[in-house]
Amino acid sequence: MRFSIVGVLSCVVFLGCDVGTDSKNLSSQKPTSLNGVIAEQILPINFFEQRYLLLSSETQGLLLVDEFAEVQAQQPGSIEALAIQPRGDGNYLIAAYEEQAAQLQLYQLFAGMGSALRFELLGKFENFAPVSALCFAVQEGRNHLFVIGESGLGFEYLLTASGAGWDLTEIRPLYLGEGVNSCAVDSRRGRLLVSQPPLGVLALNADAESDEARELLLSTEQLGDEFGSLRLDYQRDQIWLLVQQGIVAFDLSGGGSLDQSWAFPGKGAASLAAFNDRLALLEDSQREVVYIPISTKLVQATADSLEAVPVIWATGETDPVYSSGDAADDPAIWVNSHSPENSLIFATDKKRGLNIYHLSGGLKQNFPLGKLNNVDIRKISHPHMDAIAVASNRTDPGLDIFAIRTNGEVEHLGYRSIDLSDPYGLCLQQDDDGLYAWVSDKGSSLHQFKLKIPKLAKGIEIERGIRLDNYAQIEGCVVDDQFATLFFAEEERGIWRLDLNAGAEVAPVLVAEVDGKQLVADVEGLALYQANKKGYLMASSQGSDTYALFSRDGSEFLTQFKVGINPQLGIDGSSETDGLAITSANLGAQYPQGLLVVQDGRNRMPRARQNFKLIDWRDINLLLLQQ
Repeated sequence: MRFSIVGVLSCVVFLGCDVGTDSKNLSSQKPTSLNGVIAEQILPINFFEQRYLLLSSETQGLLLVDEFAEVQAQQPGSIEALAIQPRGDGNYLIAAYEEQAAQLQLYQLFAGMGSALRFELLGKFENFAPVSALCFAVQEGRNHLFVIGESGLGFEYLLTASGAGWDLTEIRPLYLGEGVNSCAVDSRRGRLLVSQPPLGVLALNADAESDEARELLLSTEQLGDEFGSLRLDYQRDQIWLLVQQGIVAFDLSGGGSLDQSWAFPGKGAASLAAFNDRLALLEDSQREVVYIPISTKLVQATADSLEAVPVIWATGETDPVYSSGDAADDPAIWVNSHSPENSLIFATDKKRGLNIYHLSGGLKQNFPLGKLNNVDIRKISHPHMDAIAVASNRTDPGLDIFAIRTNGEVEHLGYRSIDLSDPYGLCLQQDDDGLYAWVSDKGSSLHQFKLKIPKLAKGIEIERGIRLDNYAQIEGCVVDDQFATLFFAEEERGIWRLDLNAGAEVAPVLVAEVDGKQLVADVEGLALYQANKKGYLMASSQGSDTYALFSRDGSEFLTQFKVGINPQLGIDGSSETDGLAITSANLGAQYPQGLLVVQDGRNRMPRARQNFKLIDWRDINLLLLQQ
């Protein structure tokens, strides 16, 4: 993109702009010729405390030049778009779009023998449509690359090094529309910033496991109709852009305030690079670079920095559910007492029925019984059954009941109607008097039902118990049978605890309130890790894609974590979690200290219908030891 920069030779000073430095007559800055190179884009490189420019050229490929435009390294080709990422070893990753070959190419720029700088090809990736913008991101120590095409369709990729080279794994698509000319990632705040005339500068969540949260960061009223070459300056906490009037620097924190601006006469500009103490401007002829001194006054910008949330990985995942859209919902775990490694995961497809999975994640059995929402399991003492599973059914308001044999075979025992308008959340309770189901009527109340199971397991009867009223929407609930305690989550308010032995006169107590940090609405799944008299209560905070871990009685917050991408196994993280389930049982070599199963609202790598992620409890124990 070309920028016709016209105006008066002046510095417009807004916030902290050093007038003595920035108001000099910029026409007196002598341009540096690129010695016949026609460049498309320039980016700043620092090696051995020396400044260099990385150039892309449609005729000469990649070039690294010093401040005198002397070529220090070159890689032939026809390069249209570039992105760079500093590495911890002092070298750089470079992504380049090779126009003639329609390839995305990945290089390393490093110092070789005798400190000579050179390019090393790491990988070529074929069949890429014309690319208009590239930008890197580092997330949880991983290298990500955003690639945006001229059509407006973009993708986020995971870059991983392997023995034979580097791999490029698609994480998610991005639908932006035409006109994107540059992008950058604000890692301090976890945002992907996109320059898209004539809309403005857009900000999107850079984390694929979080809601996109698209917003207009800078508008055309602030930028004009033509702008681009978006660059970030963390030392000043600024966004740099070329506009029709010249160069502008805005507050990166998102306040929208203009920090500095320069206007230039006559000539236009094609690309911008920002060093610590100067800007490099590729003039419209694409054959000369002008260096512009800028203020070295830096700002300390930490108020909006992202708080680091610990991340653990899933080590397994189930097959996707049959239904598309928001369909996977709530899991439960049946422990095979005779062969723990053959335990099973029960999980609802809330548009179709109940799925049963092996611990490997493969689908074992399916019951297409309608809109089954939540499911729970209890071991029982019975001559023909090891356990009972119960699921809430929203198609015909009621409960579906399943028998689990000792060998893992599952039988549908039938459906029982209940007088609720919309059975939603469900959890089971077991005491000396028998088995109970707690079922929420969506948006209104929580009800207890007693299940009377005869020896032949047929003709199960349901009897009403107590009722809890005056609560907003409830889905997640769990009962600690050992301590006769019910926990339930009011999605917008927090977690309630009820002593089931205290009598009807005792009301539930709010033990963990939604605060936007430790517990974020919507509060969805609840589950208990129970090991003798010790254990933990866990909740899924759907609004922040995190999991909060509390003491077993819910009174003390211990930690929170996210489930991130496992690049070694190619398993994506979890997000927008509805239900979760936990067992502390030893399930064999893979899960010797127990298992956590969580619903995943965005199934990536590859893109697929929703599923459930499996987390080794040893990783959570390790996290607790580090707190």
